Amino acid sequence: MGSLKSPRNAGDNGIFHAEEILWVLSGVCQLYRLPFDPQLATASCSPPFTQETLLRLLSDIGFKAGAQKISLKKLSQAPMPVIGFARKAAEDMAHAYQPVLIVRVHAEAVLFFRPGAQNPETLKPEEAQQIFSPDFLLISYAKPEDSGIDPEFRFQLASSKKFGFHGSSRNCSNTRKSGAKSCSPP
Repeated sequence: MGSLKSPRNAGDNGIFHAEEILWVLSGVCQLYRLPFDPQLATASCSPPFTQETLLRLLSDIGFKAGAQKISLKKLSQAPMPVIGFARKAAEDMAHAYQPVLIVRVHAEAVLFFRPGAQNPETLKPEEAQQIFSPDFLLISYAKPEDSGIDPEFRFQLASSKKFGFHGSSRNCSNTRKSGAKSCSPP
């Protein structure tokens, strides 16, 4: 998957504020109903906080994530939420883009949350194209393999006989006219 080039091309050094990264991670976890501890998340990384940092933290939590250059029209077909990168106000040119949580994209509107916001912003797609980088982080949650099941119990389940009527001693045959099965009791 591609790397984020648009923010760098726009004069940004590709570094984000730690609070922005943590807010976006927290928002993604809330949408997936997963616990999130910002101190635990940042314990494994140090500044500068970049796109690579965000991808690593998403992976550490259990998400599959990758950067992709995609149009807003095609983004509407992607599973939500998606992490996008929106231009900030001119006052903060050291960090020209910020990560945002996009929760809905359709023909009439793009609905997204900026870090720290309690209410979403809504933009028309043509307005959104003006402020969003064309690079987005597509994410999905990959449940841990064990899902809380004891490994010994999982082994017992896998090695036990399958549920159902396998090995039944019923005598079944097809009837010639209807093609339906007729079974006699064992």
